[in-house]
Amino acid sequence: MVSATPRTHYVDTAGEQGYLKQVFDSFSTAAEHAGVTVIPGLADDGGPGDLIAHLAAERVAQIDELTIADLRKPSGATRGTARSMLSVRQEDHLVYRDGEWVRTSAASRSSIAVPGLSEAVPTIEFALPGVVTIPRHVEVRRVTSVLRDEVAAAFNSITPELVEAMPEGPAEDARRAARWLMAVEVVGDDAQRAAGVAKGVDGYGTTAVIAVEGARRLVVDGAKPGVLAPAQAFDPANFLDFLAPFGVTWSVESR
Repeated sequence: MVSATPRTHYVDTAGEQGYLKQVFDSFSTAAEHAGVTVIPGLADDGGPGDLIAHLAAERVAQIDELTIADLRKPSGATRGTARSMLSVRQEDHLVYRDGEWVRTSAASRSSIAVPGLSEAVPTIEFALPGVVTIPRHVEVRRVTSVLRDEVAAAFNSITPELVEAMPEGPAEDARRAARWLMAVEVVGDDAQRAAGVAKGVDGYGTTAVIAVEGARRLVVDGAKPGVLAPAQAFDPANFLDFLAPFGVTWSVESR
């Protein structure tokens, strides 16, 4: 008797651009042939950021540029996050331009306007997972990513010695009180614009919920085989709505 080889879907929460691109480039064909679905970067930035980008992009017919922004305010980070930021800082960030991902150290913008906020948020170009995932389901000429400037400055001040002296993670009260916000701005060829926001509390706790729900949906509902961006595997609005009991809200508007 010959038994079928078990097929196991896979999700993870790592959001480093280089890692994400390697997963897509190296394992897409193997995952398709194996009949399994792989979704990397399924965390509070890579998950909601990718999903809200898809919803905002639906408002613009011909998209010239899309900017994804992580606008969380400074809060405690885990030692693992700090180590990841050290590795990210050593590489130029990726931008998506005319069908290709290219490395660059140039900055494209210093602020972004966010629905619901009276003033634009100062930002610094930063390597976010959405640059790797969004062009896989949104037809767009250029995708860039930015981070709130004060958070970027905090990450840039991290040293290997400081990382090793850090506690494993922030105190539970501080973690639960932290706020995260992913924003997207979409600009069309005809100056048509759209913007979207997904925000919530306790980024590490929300990441756990996102990853577990993603795995559950793959088992129960399934998705096409291969390495996929979150918005390729799940209905974006439905997934974000699922997160509402965990403090997540989202909105999209045309401009």
